[in-house]
Amino acid sequence: MAMKTNEQREAPTTPARRPRVIVVGNLTIDDVVLPDGTTQMSSVGGNSLYTALGVRLWQPRVGLVTRRGEDFPRDLTAVLHSLGVATDGVVDIRGPTVRNWVVYEASGERHWIYRTPRERSREVAVQAGDSHATGCGRSYRGHGATAIPPGHHHFRHA
Repeated sequence: MAMKTNEQREAPTTPARRPRVIVVGNLTIDDVVLPDGTTQMSSVGGNSLYTALGVRLWQPRVGLVTRRGEDFPRDLTAVLHSLGVATDGVVDIRGPTVRNWVVYEASGERHWIYRTPRERSREVAVQAGDSHATGCGRSYRGHGATAIPPGHHHFRHA
């Protein structure tokens, strides 16, 4: 599968105004099993996606910095853009996106079963060179999404 760089994408990915909050984290593809046995296969997920959408409720100028594998749905970028989320920081990488089974119990407890090798999480983690945020100077390898305060970093539009 041919990879597209940020400059080769079909549609513009940056809202007209610069983001005031930049969310850095991961994307996943989740196969969800609900307590009644109902399944929702191939659900898009990841802490960066849900954090960006949550921030978007209060701040209309949000940017997303993450990596996505070859199997991650490309139409999500256009959806995020339509919601005003800048996606210049979404970097395409070779190989699969991290995929999980998420099993919900009636008690509310969740179980995560990794369908990709655990080391893939490190391979898809955002690197400082991916971030399009100047002055980062570090790799974002944590498990949680990070919202970068506006005074500390600058989001560069392609």
